[in-house]
Amino acid sequence: MQNIQVNSMKKLMMRMKVQNSLIRQCMGEIIGTFVLLLFGCSAAAQVKTSNQMKGQYLSANLSFSIGVMSAMYLSMGVSDAIMQFSGGVLTAYGPNETASIFGTYPTPGTSLQTNIFDQVSANG
Repeated sequence: MQNIQVNSMKKLMMRMKVQNSLIRQCMGEIIGTFVLLLFGCSAAAQVKTSNQMKGQYLSANLSFSIGVMSAMYLSMGVSDAIMQFSGGVLTAYGPNETASIFGTYPTPGTSLQTNIFDQVSANG
């Protein structure tokens, strides 16, 4: 009885498999984006609507990071959007740098005092 169920499940999975790689990549991006926003925005909404009684700024940031990690693991088998953008090399500077996605860096031409004030007042 169990073999029949396993065989029927395998047949169903083979029929449902998307053959077109572009469609698979688009579906991976859509599902990954959904998971990212589901984790991040739900935590941000909880923090905002509870007046920080059931979460704070840090919990919203942690939820977004868990959402990014989950989305990457979920869609990495079919889509490498961040890797395609950078040519497979993740760098902190240059025309295809990806580090500014995850952090802030000083603007060229600003003084050290201005940058310190910016970081202390905005992130402090």
